[in-house]
Amino acid sequence: MYLEITFVAFFIDRIFGEFKYIRHPVVLMGDYINWFEKRFYKDDILQGFILTLSLLPIVFLICFGLEQILPWWALAIFASTGIASKMLYELTVLLILGAAILL
Repeated sequence: MYLEITFVAFFIDRIFGEFKYIRHPVVLMGDYINWFEKRFYKDDILQGFILTLSLLPIVFLICFGLEQILPWWALAIFASTGIASKMLYELTVLLILGAAILL
């Protein structure tokens, strides 16, 4: 089942790209990190360790929970938000074109 989810997620990403109404998982993790830093972070290795130890179970529980309640095709849609290959390709092309114009 995981292989099918991976392939479908890849093709969803290639065809549609990023969905505007689904935030990228890295953005959500960044929001959590910002929230944690504002409340608990003291620029300390121990606090960074606690941040890491708190983020990992949150990500695991969300992924595990989604896997338990969603059908495979819905998991593929969520997984496609983490790939972002179409967006990365388009931005790379723009970067190359911009560099070529400057030369």
